[in-house]
Amino acid sequence: CTQNGTLVAVSTFDDGVKVFRRASKELLHRFENIDQNSTAENISFSPDGTLLAIAYMDGPLDVVDTTDFHILYTIDAGGMIFSPDGRMGVIHAGENTIEFLDARRGTVLGSFQYPDDYCNLAFSPDGTKLMCGSTFGNIYLFEVVPTPGK
Repeated sequence: CTQNGTLVAVSTFDDGVKVFRRASKELLHRFENIDQNSTAENISFSPDGTLLAIAYMDGPLDVVDTTDFHILYTIDAGGMIFSPDGRMGVIHAGENTIEFLDARRGTVLGSFQYPDDYCNLAFSPDGTKLMCGSTFGNIYLFEVVPTPGK
């Protein structure tokens, strides 16, 4: 669901990802599953609701413009979180690597390595810190440095 509650996205094994207008329950768009084994497993909206990230099981991640539902770009990632201002997306980009992306364009703004195999990510409410909680119980806190002119 978007932060303002206007859109809702639902993933099912049979019908793919459906995006509804919450108030009227109107179906706005449907994204089909890639195949029987690649249903969407992670879905996230940008804070303003203009972008939707759909990560398919064992497959790509599509970032979609919700004004007309066209795919802006496709990358190899299992999910994306958005910064509180919606300008950045953060993904796991291979072993022990996290990448910061321009959320609308998909261009890499920066990356860093972390010591554990996998971690769950979360931004601080003001977007200045990124928390990484690992499967080994370790918690890492990284400072997010803004890109000049962005």
